[in-house]
Amino acid sequence: MIKQIIISLCCTIISTSIYAQNLLSDGSFELINNSSCVSPELGFNESVLWYTIQGTPDLFSNNCNLPEFEEIFWSKNAKASDGQNFIGLRCRVNSNQSYISEGVASKLAHSLDPQKTYYISMNVRNKGFYQGFPNSTIDCPLTPEKKIEIYTHTDSIKIDNNFSNGSASANGTLANIVESPLLQSDKVSDDWFVVGTCFTPVDEASYLAVIMPLGNFGTFPECAADDTKGTFYSYYYEFDDIIVDTLASEIEVIKYLANGQKLDIYLPEEIELPIINNATMQWEDGYIGSRRSIAEPGDYTIEAIFDCGSIMILLEVIAENKEFPFFIPNVFSPNNDGINDEFEVFIPADKPILEYKLEVFDRWGNRVFRSNDINDRWKGEHSNHQFLSGDFLYYVYCEVAEKSGVQKYSKSGNISILR
Repeated sequence: MIKQIIISLCCTIISTSIYAQNLLSDGSFELINNSSCVSPELGFNESVLWYTIQGTPDLFSNNCNLPEFEEIFWSKNAKASDGQNFIGLRCRVNSNQSYISEGVASKLAHSLDPQKTYYISMNVRNKGFYQGFPNSTIDCPLTPEKKIEIYTHTDSIKIDNNFSNGSASANGTLANIVESPLLQSDKVSDDWFVVGTCFTPVDEASYLAVIMPLGNFGTFPECAADDTKGTFYSYYYEFDDIIVDTLASEIEVIKYLANGQKLDIYLPEEIELPIINNATMQWEDGYIGSRRSIAEPGDYTIEAIFDCGSIMILLEVIAENKEFPFFIPNVFSPNNDGINDEFEVFIPADKPILEYKLEVFDRWGNRVFRSNDINDRWKGEHSNHQFLSGDFLYYVYCEVAEKSGVQKYSKSGNISILR
């Protein structure tokens, strides 16, 4: 069973996700054959694991300047959302309903199971549109439905097309369509946003494609049939950090209720899955809605229902203790002098600990330490990197067997490194 666990510390939300894996081995387009700077329309040919299925996709690198002559949608200061590289895909729709749509595909790390539901998420940047003529001279403006299509197939995905008459088909299966008001907008976005959807493959599939629409642009205006000016509508998205994974069947969300206060929760903000934003939230007591004010600690079950499946959200609301009974220092000095070299929670040895968790995060919310072993202490490092100094946030949770029963204790606070 795949689960996602979300933890909120007081007023600061820090999320940690447990996923199986990204089934795309290079969802951020980092693996390239030649790192030399070339024009973006040639750069995509250097991708190791992705291939073109239509058009001339662009590959951009943070380390490379754009050529003197720029394509209308390229931006000099655009940076990847993850790593060094990202790609761009365009679509052009003509008034006679012919079109050109670019697409890319990759082999998956392992095949998709038709008995399972998957989700795909991606960082996208909307670069707006171009129509070739000023608005004042266009008698029949086009307003196509803009979206992203996801295809899967057992073998390499290919497109058979006759764009001159507005027809195209893929040898794969249309798994689902990614739609969002942010995609439909004509405004240029300088920031990345996350979109996604879920799907259940019809057959076992080893390849996945991300394609601008193969037709399906909605209803064209009647005047388009008589247009003589060659009116067109061209638009462009940039892509990065594409993730494909098994959809979680359950999501555990742990929230802490401060003494004497209500907990105002908005579930989509607690869960790192774009499809949750459009879900209907059905609470076990019959309440429907993503927002709720909770005054009492306890366990709450919510079913997030969307068009391609559902997820059970197990919300545990824990009352914060007035006093954490064990000593936690606020500073330590990992300089190997044998004095205060490690960060630990001082719990007496005679206390029967049933459950224990200690997590440490940097000031940007990145987790740098996690342990469920009370004897495991933080040495002020992460991935073999030693922090010289700085302030960090810790969260500790433990369950202790007391004479009065099992007591749950939790605390969050700051810990500083001094060397």
